[in-house]
Amino acid sequence: MCWITRKHPFGKARLIDTGEIVDFRKLTTPKDIVTIVTSRALTDNEDWNIMQKNEFKIFRNGLPQKF
Repeated sequence: MCWITRKHPFGKARLIDTGEIVDFRKLTTPKDIVTIVTSRALTDNEDWNIMQKNEFKIFRNGLPQKF
């Protein structure tokens, strides 16, 4: 599993599968925090966090929490 958190200032992301560019500045507000958790990285121009085997994460309001 891997995850990424996006927050202001938002930028553009390039999708690995299609090469499409998504401009998150047009889709978000400065107050937004967006976290995506997926089985593999979806973009090739961002730094994704790769979870280790048996690693567990908790997210609250879009941000990872320490426990």
